[in-house]
Amino acid sequence: MDSNVWKENRIAPLEYCSFERAAKLLNCECEDLIHWNKIGAISLAFEPKNLAGDLSVSFYENVADNIERYNLSYNITADLSFYGSIFNSKRGYKEGVYFHQLRYGFNFSGYINGLWIISSGVINENSGIFISNEKSNGCCLFQPINKSNEICSTFFIYKGDEEFTLGLSELFITRLDIEKIWAATILGEPMDSYFTGKPREDKPILPNPVSLTQSARHDRNRQRLESAAKKVLTNHRDECVDKSGKLVFTKWASATLKYRNNYGGFIHSSQRGISKILKEMQEEETAQHSAG
Repeated sequence: MDSNVWKENRIAPLEYCSFERAAKLLNCECEDLIHWNKIGAISLAFEPKNLAGDLSVSFYENVADNIERYNLSYNITADLSFYGSIFNSKRGYKEGVYFHQLRYGFNFSGYINGLWIISSGVINENSGIFISNEKSNGCCLFQPINKSNEICSTFFIYKGDEEFTLGLSELFITRLDIEKIWAATILGEPMDSYFTGKPREDKPILPNPVSLTQSARHDRNRQRLESAAKKVLTNHRDECVDKSGKLVFTKWASATLKYRNNYGGFIHSSQRGISKILKEMQEEETAQHSAG
């Protein structure tokens, strides 16, 4: 598509703009933007001023080693490559990282500024959005306007005492939604919404207490397995290597299963699964040694 909303308006792309400005750029009415928001086609953003709460970040891979580094950082969002959305943590504060979500994420206490998207935010009959720390009464979950590919999910939970309503003049339409509306206009096709069965995906992945407990148990069991395997390799190396002395992961896994009760025990009966874990463990240690 050669044409785009910015070329047609002869203006450099705006990352966000007011309802009135967006309506002018798109040659539509503010009522149209409200409609598209209500049917789940576009999101709404706002600029919070030091709102207190917790930032939850979930990664696709192990980042447990970075917890202390992030906890000592003041602008965590910059370290996490978020741009436009600002989260300032209670740097060095003991309770800064108050909850460790296994190896794959963690929560921080602090304040947000910059631009944030209101998760599942829909304009009410008074042409505004009610913000409250109680999800049943209003919106309390916000998301940064962008995130790096390493991050699975991130959201901010508002924990402040103040309840307030954001009017249209305090709400913004992001560049991505402006471009989405323009594309639908040119194509003459409806945008994904509740009416097409595909509303916008701005709902965060919330931690499940049950799955977290199960995962924590799994994490501890893996640690016991790795600990036992290292002791087996030290005390029964001849059963873990071939004739040339080269480590063989299947033999190491077999020996680990054989002697597991001698070194603390663990719950895992698949030699193939253990072999895979041992290989990953060895690769991590090799990488760390090379980096050092």
